[in-house]
Amino acid sequence: MKFYLTVVRVDCIPVHKKIKGHICEELLPTDTVINLHNLCEHTEYDIVITAVTDEYFDSLPGGHEWKKERQIPQSNVEIPDSEWLPKSVITVSLIHQISGDLI
Repeated sequence: MKFYLTVVRVDCIPVHKKIKGHICEELLPTDTVINLHNLCEHTEYDIVITAVTDEYFDSLPGGHEWKKERQIPQSNVEIPDSEWLPKSVITVSLIHQISGDLI
């Protein structure tokens, strides 16, 4: 399947629901590094990496707000399931944080 990448979205979601603090960053297709800021030490996170494609927005109904904006709001924790939004999930434990870098 061939698609055209708009952004790579990285969501950091605490595994334990009592911990608040969903973090979302977006990278351009040409970016090679991301710094994840404001993560809590000693916390386990699901890191969801989603390829957001032009084809996803093209597949939305005509009046859909995201189609016009060509962007998924960063406040959305749940990314819809779609063949045009390929994603992977990894779970990491943040042991300590140095200068905003995930260690």
